[in-house]
Order: sequence, then structure tokens, then C-alpha cells
Amino acid sequence: MKTILIAEDDVKIATALNLRLRANGYRVLTAHDGFAAMDLALEEWPDLMVLDIWMPVVDGMEAPFGMGLALEMKDSGVNVPFIIMTASKRPELRKQAEEAGGAAFIEKPYDSDELLEAIEKALSSKTAVPVGG
Repeated sequence: MKTILIAEDDVKIATALNLRLRANGYRVLTAHDGFAAMDLALEEWPDLMVLDIWMPVVDGMEAPFGMGLALEMKDSGVNVPFIIMTASKRPELRKQAEEAGGAAFIEKPYDSDELLEAIEKALSSKTAVPVGG
């Protein structure tokens, strides 16, 4: 069973993601702040991370959070595929996600079928899939 770490500070979104992913056969870990996400990522070594860009309690981690966590994992010797989710409409964030090696960039409100497709693609390739498609 593949493990997915959700780093999302909005409890409603995190709960909906958790339920949807479990219903599709994934083991799900959830963190609601930057420290908890980093601890879970380094302790559990998930197969994939779904990361909100902006998270509370980051303190010193490279911002935006999602890309910072992915880079921290790479620095720790683990290249975990990640998907960025954000409500931000800033166009430069997509480019930053692509440069950081993101498997996908999903805007909130998100389409759960699009997210599941991106997750399956990232897990099957275990390598970065271009953010644009």
C-alpha cells in the first residue's frame, strides 16, 4: 500500500483529501503545519507528498513551504515525488514548482479526479512529471 503525506493547514481540505485517498487504497498521513509535515516526512518516508504551498509554523524552512519541504527531503537523500496544491493565483509559483521538481501543480478549489490522476502518474513513474502536463 502506497503512503501519501498530505501537508494542508485547512482542516476541511485535509479531511476531504484524506477520505478520498483512503477510499482509493492509499495509506494517508496528515500534517497541519510545517514542523509536523517535516517530522512525518522524515519519519515515515512517504511514497508521495501533496503539499500546500503556504503553511503555518514553518520557521526557517525555505518559502514557499511546499517546495521547501521537497528540497529538504532531497537534501536528506530522499527524492519523494510531490504535488503542489494552492489557492494562490500567483503565476510564478507554477514555475517555482516546476523548477523544484514538482510532479503536478493543482489549483484550489481542486478537481479530485485530476488530483487522483496526477497522484497515479507520479507514483507510477517515481520521477518528476512536468508540472504543465
